[in-house]
Amino acid sequence: MKPDFTIVTDSVSPEMTLKGFSVSDAMKKSDFSVKDAERMGFSCDAAAIKRVMDADPEYKAAIEKFAQDAGLSLGDANIDALGQFFTLFNEATINVLYRGRTAAQTFGTKVMGDWTTERIAFKTRELTARHALYDDWSRAPYAAYNYGWDVRDTIRLEWALEVTKLEEAVGAVMRRNPYGDKKDAIVLDNSIFNNEFFWLGLAIDGKKLYGALTEPNLAGRKANLPVDMGSASLTVDDVIACLTTIKQDLANSLMGNGDIETLPVTIAAPLAWQTAFTIPNTVTGYTANKWLAENWKAATLSFKPELNDADDGAPEMIVFAKTVPGVGMDTINLIETSKLRLIGAMPSVKGREEAYSSSLAGAICACPLGVRIWANGDAPGSGTDTATDTTTDADSDSESGT
Repeated sequence: MKPDFTIVTDSVSPEMTLKGFSVSDAMKKSDFSVKDAERMGFSCDAAAIKRVMDADPEYKAAIEKFAQDAGLSLGDANIDALGQFFTLFNEATINVLYRGRTAAQTFGTKVMGDWTTERIAFKTRELTARHALYDDWSRAPYAAYNYGWDVRDTIRLEWALEVTKLEEAVGAVMRRNPYGDKKDAIVLDNSIFNNEFFWLGLAIDGKKLYGALTEPNLAGRKANLPVDMGSASLTVDDVIACLTTIKQDLANSLMGNGDIETLPVTIAAPLAWQTAFTIPNTVTGYTANKWLAENWKAATLSFKPELNDADDGAPEMIVFAKTVPGVGMDTINLIETSKLRLIGAMPSVKGREEAYSSSLAGAICACPLGVRIWANGDAPGSGTDTATDTTTDADSDSESGT
């Protein structure tokens, strides 16, 4: 049984931490020994660390590798001291990596309203009167529009931080900035939440809070791809067939509102499908990426981890024209009503406190005809589900009038 490494570690005081930095700096410049450490006030329990290394050759090898990477010449007299040091102190900081926030990169964001805004209301306008053939005695039809509203609610978030005097003093010794780190934590969490919300929305009773994949105006804009993009038997021809279907479907949907060859289009696909577009033809080496570059130059292909398990837990691809001629807004709009802001600050008994907030309204699709959401299809050769060019009316709560 391997020993418990906690038996050779101690709590590190600020003073010891400062000495640790000195030891680390010394190790980078020259050889390092037990006596060197003792002169710097860093005592080592060589017997304890030797017991650990004798019981675990892999650990001993790791310590030797540490020393070798640092350019140190180690003898039997000082390797135990170095092992002890590395169990107590490490100058580097280990950070947890969060995946990139891709919603804003994919669709862009808009700021509308302010922190006090409770709802965002979008005007809708539908032509209702049509022409009639002229007659000397007929009454001409009046030209008119049917007006309405499409509404999105807002949601506010809040964070706080507190930093004490002792915490800042200890942090300074460790070459850290507790206030800056806590402020970074707020910014990071705000970014993570915004990304999830802009993709999938949020379910709160009585609230209309939607993401790009759950926007109700896109309910009729979903279809299945003709092949399974995750199939082991997928070929370059299968992927090209998918791209051809996607391109023709979007062209049909736009009904002449913009040229599909020149209108900027984004194809956002699951990250898990990335290699599918690089599968080469066994004879020519031709890939789907090359086909796209040659046959749909206005399309930009990007891969997003959030689409691996999208709205219903299955991978989905979203294809959209950024804008459609004749529409006042972008097709998909991600709306913030307030960026991250400081609400207030005050001294506390032992330091200071700060409070922050932001607010969001989520996604709205102004032109569903320019967007299609594609779910993964059947395996190649097993049949296809064709896209149907259906659209939905504006939100069910829209009010009409003349």
